[in-house]
Amino acid sequence: MKFASYILFFFYLPCFGQELQDFSRLDIFSNRIEQQLFANLQSGQRIDYLSLFLVSDGNASRNNLLQEAQERIRGFTGSGDVNKLRQGANAKALKKLYKSIHDEFLSKYSENPSFGELFETGTYNCATASALYVLILDELSIKYSIRETPTHVYLVVSPGENDIVFETTTPGMATLVINEKTKEQYVEYLYSNKIISKEEWTTKDHEQLFREHFYPDKTVNSKELAGIIYYNRGVADMMKEKYKSAYANFEKAFYLYPHEKMRYFVSASIALYLVNAGDDDEERQADYYIRFAQIGNKELGSKMLLEHVDESAQKFLFKNPDPAKYRRIYQRMISGISDTAMIKGMKEVHYYHTAHFFEIKNQHDSSAIYLDSVYALNKSNLLVQELITSASANYLQSLAETEHAVDTVIWYFKKYPFLESNGRLKEFYVYCLTKEIARYYQKDKNKEAAIYVDMMKVVLEKEPVLAKKTRDYITGAVLEMYYSYVRTKKYKDGKAFLQYADKYLPGNDEITRRLKRIDEIIANQ
Repeated sequence: MKFASYILFFFYLPCFGQELQDFSRLDIFSNRIEQQLFANLQSGQRIDYLSLFLVSDGNASRNNLLQEAQERIRGFTGSGDVNKLRQGANAKALKKLYKSIHDEFLSKYSENPSFGELFETGTYNCATASALYVLILDELSIKYSIRETPTHVYLVVSPGENDIVFETTTPGMATLVINEKTKEQYVEYLYSNKIISKEEWTTKDHEQLFREHFYPDKTVNSKELAGIIYYNRGVADMMKEKYKSAYANFEKAFYLYPHEKMRYFVSASIALYLVNAGDDDEERQADYYIRFAQIGNKELGSKMLLEHVDESAQKFLFKNPDPAKYRRIYQRMISGISDTAMIKGMKEVHYYHTAHFFEIKNQHDSSAIYLDSVYALNKSNLLVQELITSASANYLQSLAETEHAVDTVIWYFKKYPFLESNGRLKEFYVYCLTKEIARYYQKDKNKEAAIYVDMMKVVLEKEPVLAKKTRDYITGAVLEMYYSYVRTKKYKDGKAFLQYADKYLPGNDEITRRLKRIDEIIANQ
């Protein structure tokens, strides 16, 4: 498989292509619950994000965990002091809430746990803990903003009013409360260190300057946060070299959070899976090649698709014949592609190999259909011309003794002009002409024979060397002509033809003797 040679090249290429995910073709869901949640998202319905966060674990046997998690969250938010926050919360109450959530749910930080572990063992990281805070704050109707940095996720609670940072990875650290004095001091710091200009300092609103520089990180929503959790699951799978499941998680992450980073890891995980897939589910692999062509580098994706069609044909048409399986693979691939250039390339490979397959099976009619199709796509392809030449020669050879051989050869030359330059077929054409000439002279049908004689003259005058290569065929026809002219006593016509033949086959003993004999006959008349 040549694809492995592209893998390093791929990682240095920019990614682009279609981003629309067809979940009906992608084998990425762990269970029906997860599949239904994504279907609801696609149709614009609201979903339960607790269910989505939990199902990202990929374990269908833990359905009871949803109920347990719901009961714990509702039990926590329904308790006395916490429940009062529904009516409104000041900075002091929010700081207390922050600590209460940590004490109740979170006990051990880990680099990349699943969301479910948070409820089972209290194990968490910044993404899963932020998701827990989001669920609780939503339950309490407390406003918040989810912030993402390149390596971290945190929350700003009651933004614009209390501005309390919930730093989920450091439970021992005091919550940071931003008041008006803090904001003004920070803006002064920006100006004194020339991070903002004097014009900005004097003309722009200081609240706006504070927000632009203190919170430069990207704001994400709950759906995108779910994407980050799926992304982390994909990273965990990549570390374990479980590339197929890594791809599934990255694909879901990319749908939830369509960021360039997510798209890159979708491409990378597909590439690594295909390199290591071997014979794993060969028919389904077609969908992975299609997806890579859609989302990865277009040029490389096209090469991969063509290579997969070629390899599938080689394997299932020739090495381990299973034509039905090959057709299923090809149809699956061609039905998933909309790019016209890719479709043309795949058809060219498919038609070529299918024509070759039928030719080996001596099913010329079927082979001819695919040969016509592939030739129409690319008339300059030398491999196609070679296969057409071989197939045509085999087929025409089977017609050599029929009355239609000459007409069939002419038809093939007209249909595939490059065949006229093939020496073997030109010799065969002369052979067919001489057979017709001999056949008509045997019946003394000189006018009919003359038609083929004129055709042979055109060929020999265009390429005199053919006369030597087809000497025996021409000699046989000349002899039949001689006998016919002698029988019909058209000695002068016979002599003219012998002289013409002698021009192309000088020194031919048979022709020389007949010329001598016909001269004697004419002299004795």
